[in-house]
Amino acid sequence: MISRMTRRFTALLPALSLIGAAASPLVVFEYQIPRERAFPHDPAVGADGVVWYTDQSNSFIGRLDPATGKITDYPTPTPSSGPHGIVVAPDGSIWVALFGTNKLGRIDGESGALREITLPESAARPRRLVVDESGVVWYSDFARGQLGSYNPKNGAFREWLSPGGANSAFYGIAIAPDGRVFYDEARSGAIVAFRSKDWKSGDDQNTDTRLGGSEHVSRQYAKPHLVGLERHGPNRKN
Repeated sequence: MISRMTRRFTALLPALSLIGAAASPLVVFEYQIPRERAFPHDPAVGADGVVWYTDQSNSFIGRLDPATGKITDYPTPTPSSGPHGIVVAPDGSIWVALFGTNKLGRIDGESGALREITLPESAARPRRLVVDESGVVWYSDFARGQLGSYNPKNGAFREWLSPGGANSAFYGIAIAPDGRVFYDEARSGAIVAFRSKDWKSGDDQNTDTRLGGSEHVSRQYAKPHLVGLERHGPNRKN
């Protein structure tokens, strides 16, 4: 009898531990953004723990220090720029997509000053962006269905038309550890993978290359909106 009861109790231990964990108090900190009708988007955290965010409605860039709770925000140079995606690059630089314009922005982490970089096409509308290990900025041009890149070292831009075309609603974007750029076409329901090592042109040339063909792209149908990758990458072996 004792042995049978012991076995039953042992079998219940995992369930009891889950119940205990669920009963533990969860502490949630909320930080009130100091601007009316704020519409915070896409928080990004730097190595120093500082949180950066975009206030899309008011066209401000915000900086939150969780250690003190202090929030400082900075207006974008272009009024009604509608900042959307924001990232902290591997080198610590801060980049933002000014979705209401055809511009990217680089933010000075100390002063909050934002330097705008104008994209070649006036109709471009960058929505989200990522920065790879070499410092190249990759962005989704939502309005034109283009994958874009900007090299801050030489000022070179490149663009590739997404397989789903100009109306594919190119949205979320991420970079895998092997250098592949993954993004989604929200309207076509596709995930696209682009291997930057397959570029056909030189690094110092501005190009407008069509993205397509099995050499560059693989597609898996889904219902995508945002894209994120594990640090091990999409081909991690268990």
